[in-house]
Amino acid sequence: MLTAFAVWRSNNRSIIGFPDAFKSLSSQLAFGLNKTVFYGLIVAFVLWFVLEHTALGRYLFATGGAREAARLAGVQTDRYVWGSLVASAVTASVAGVLLASQFGSTTAQSGSPYLLPAFAAAFLGSTQFKSRFNVWGTVLAVFVLQSGVKGLQLAGVGSTWIEALFFGVALIVAVGFSSFRKRVHGGKRRWWRREESGPEYFLGKLLGWGSPRTEQSKRNAEDWWFDPTDAEGHHIKPD
Repeated sequence: MLTAFAVWRSNNRSIIGFPDAFKSLSSQLAFGLNKTVFYGLIVAFVLWFVLEHTALGRYLFATGGAREAARLAGVQTDRYVWGSLVASAVTASVAGVLLASQFGSTTAQSGSPYLLPAFAAAFLGSTQFKSRFNVWGTVLAVFVLQSGVKGLQLAGVGSTWIEALFFGVALIVAVGFSSFRKRVHGGKRRWWRREESGPEYFLGKLLGWGSPRTEQSKRNAEDWWFDPTDAEGHHIKPD
């Protein structure tokens, strides 16, 4: 809807003829890389430091993970939601200025092709390094996605549709894997643990694990002190 409004308001006109001083914002700097790459790394480092090493970052993660619980704990969640949206808008605006500088022209639809890759990179990045959204995982996902698209294009696959298809499939796979891992990690059974996957489960049947879980281990899994992240099995209460 916002894209449609922008196209209507601008009458779908293109802005061209930027001065050289404006174009120099994204000119080539070193090693064949544009200045925009270094700008992105600087922004990524700042975001990483704020999110991972400050109280502001912890409050943001708490708001995103469980907004109502964070509010009850005293976090002013409305301010953090508002502030994160404003920060995202400012960052996107700066990116739009650099994009116009790089191509030497711009239209109201210049940013639309980057929406799907942005979502795909964020969700794919959440499967790297940490089991939640993180800055460096997103940066790595951007390189992986762009390398995949470029490789398919060099292999001779149609260049007009392959980019959208690749990003769409990557987004579906990333979201599906993230949801599956949350369900497995957050539940009371993990399929790779022999003692927690008896013959009644698929992996137990596949690998021929013959002994089902004991009644004691089943009761342990129902107790409040059960810790599904304990890989050493210390959460198993002795008989």
